[in-house]
Amino acid sequence: MTIVPVSKRVTLLGLDGACLLRITGDVEVSTVPELRVALQAALTQCAWIIVDLSRAGTVESLGLRTLLAGSGAAQRHGGALVFAAPPLLLRRRLRASRQAVTVFDSVPQALSALSPEPAVVRHLRYGETRHT
Repeated sequence: MTIVPVSKRVTLLGLDGACLLRITGDVEVSTVPELRVALQAALTQCAWIIVDLSRAGTVESLGLRTLLAGSGAAQRHGGALVFAAPPLLLRRRLRASRQAVTVFDSVPQALSALSPEPAVVRHLRYGETRHT
């Protein structure tokens, strides 16, 4: 496992076959450049990216758009970006985005869905796939 601390609020962990992008605290305008750097690094290293939102606070609109853009980029590269443990309000905002997103209740659930065959993660147009 490789750990790359992008900042105090954004950490990238390289796992076997996937990257874990951990967000701690609020994602505001000042955090977005750090988030973009981490997403770009994750996209160059892994096709499968798990965004751990269990420690996230408020995610402003620009932060949400950045995460959704990362999801689209992962899909274009033949992979997936999935969300793990988002707070309830963020989960609702992801659903309301009308972009195909996959949300898990925890990081372990996301990891188990991506292992050993990441292709089992499915995306629904205009919906959310929730694994419990």
